Amino acid sequence: MINFPTHTWKVLTIVILLLRVITPLFIFVDPFWIAILLALLDEFDYNFFINSRLFTYQKYQFVDKILDVYYLAALFLVCLPWQVTLLTVLYIYRLIGFVVVYLFKNRKLFILFPNVFEYIYWPFAYAFTKDPGFLKTLTENIWLFLIPIFLFKIYIEYQIHIKSEENIFFRKGLFKRSSWAAQERAKAQKGDSPTG
Repeated sequence: MINFPTHTWKVLTIVILLLRVITPLFIFVDPFWIAILLALLDEFDYNFFINSRLFTYQKYQFVDKILDVYYLAALFLVCLPWQVTLLTVLYIYRLIGFVVVYLFKNRKLFILFPNVFEYIYWPFAYAFTKDPGFLKTLTENIWLFLIPIFLFKIYIEYQIHIKSEENIFFRKGLFKRSSWAAQERAKAQKGDSPTG
């Protein structure tokens, strides 16, 4: 179980925050691997942000969604020259989801707008930048990619935004949650974080 003193959590949080801001600027360098790195940073940041005491759960959710919009926009910009209509539709669909959630101040609505764009982006990025021969296989079998990804992302959105399930790294014991982080989580589960 990974645990650090609060000061270390704070330093690591600032590093991760800077990485989440700076890394999307390098998406054109390697559209596949930079996208994977961005996804990993997005997946891990919660553990650091909430244990650092720099962010309440509510503030973390707000900052995280802004950073998500930012890095998904970077992915979208890099894939525009590929002229894949599906990616454009999925990106706009998720963007509409962000707007709807914040207009209605109800994060449960994310279940209607799962982030399928990012997960479909990855195989296209791989095909366009690493293995052009894979593009034909991908486009001919897109439903074999799209349906499982869509179902998986619906499940993830349900776990996070409907059930308010804890981050997998806390649930599985990889990271230790501080008592302050536990209090923040409890507040959020009581409904103190409608947009979180």
